[in-house]
Amino acid sequence: MRFASETLRLKQRNLEMNSFVAKLIGRLRKRDVYAILLKGQGVAQCYEMPLCRTYGDVDLLLSEENLNKAKDYLIPFASFSKVENEYKKDFALKIDNWLIELHGTLRCGFSSRIDRELDKVYHDTFNGGDVRSWMNGKVQVFMLGKENEVFYVFAHFLNHFYKSGVGDRQICDWCRLLWTFRDSL
Repeated sequence: MRFASETLRLKQRNLEMNSFVAKLIGRLRKRDVYAILLKGQGVAQCYEMPLCRTYGDVDLLLSEENLNKAKDYLIPFASFSKVENEYKKDFALKIDNWLIELHGTLRCGFSSRIDRELDKVYHDTFNGGDVRSWMNGKVQVFMLGKENEVFYVFAHFLNHFYKSGVGDRQICDWCRLLWTFRDSL
């Protein structure tokens, strides 16, 4: 019974997060702010039961112009915000009990070589249009292209492994991406 209860709570919380992501993306678009969803609920769509994946925060990748517009728009709604890392161009804030991280780059700071490759993924995404999407209710949510998502999640996994510890979610996310895209990578 305890397991069933926890599973139902997890599914409900994921539904709430999906709804929050859709509202957030929709509100940003109304202000001409366009974002790419990183990891998280987007990767969850590669699972057989997306609502059973352990949720985390909402990570959005934005161009430099959109990063500044997003910060200006979202800060008044935030109950908490964290100073951004200049190198990574990261900015974190909390809205309605959800942690949101705004990313102006994909850099992890793990190594300069990996960061250069992640910069190429960033430019490929915004300049080359290499994206895929997920219909989250009535909102189309854009995500990194398949190969770029696999590479980014792996780099993120390595970063956690060497710097702060890796969890099951990072390993499972990368494996699910590899499995889902096995015929097209």
